[in-house]
Amino acid sequence: MKTSTSTQKFVKKYVKEAGIDNTITPHNLRHSFATHLLENGVNLRYIQHTLGHHSSKTNEIYKHITDLDLIRLKILLTCLKYDFLNLIFN
Repeated sequence: MKTSTSTQKFVKKYVKEAGIDNTITPHNLRHSFATHLLENGVNLRYIQHTLGHHSSKTNEIYKHITDLDLIRLKILLTCLKYDFLNLIFN
């Protein structure tokens, strides 16, 4: 059985070997995993079960992040469309 400390050491070792300069923690990986699952259409109930969450409220943070990402994507696409139209007509 892995302890919290051994998991942190494991992640730190492979982050260093990969040459990643950002701070990566087991929590970051878990959070990213759940967010990617949701973004790829996995039902929140499956994510809840996979992560061992007892309350569905715990998963709401992943939905909120996904909603923010959708807003950012809409803004980006709007900007790209505007830039593209300026390129064509100017």
